[in-house]
Amino acid sequence: MTALHSAAGFNRPDVVKYLLARGAKPTKTDADGQTAHQLASSYGHSAVEAVFKVAEAEGGIENLKIEVLPGYQEEKERRKVADEARKLEKDRRASAFKKEETRQQQDAAYKKALAEHDRQTRERKMSMTVGIS
Repeated sequence: MTALHSAAGFNRPDVVKYLLARGAKPTKTDADGQTAHQLASSYGHSAVEAVFKVAEAEGGIENLKIEVLPGYQEEKERRKVADEARKLEKDRRASAFKKEETRQQQDAAYKKALAEHDRQTRERKMSMTVGIS
């Protein structure tokens, strides 16, 4: 089964038209030996059948001229905007992660310095205690 068969079987004349204009082979058959046109006919998809008939009437399917699929440009633009939004979100999260990582490193350095200070204070107290006795 080809993409053309799927489009014909799901009654998508816009996709059938697009695929034909892009070089889909209408003579290919599925496992049952049916072409996409025959499949559309068997399901009673008259809109898809009309696309095949118009294409054949215009001098063959290879001469079929179409506009870009309706909504294609809008979908393309929507995806571009969505991709940009995902990129910005990824950058924001990376920045937040970097800030958190830096904060954790600063906390660790502070704790280490504090522990060192406490150790030195204890040593001084012990040396004073030892010196008194």
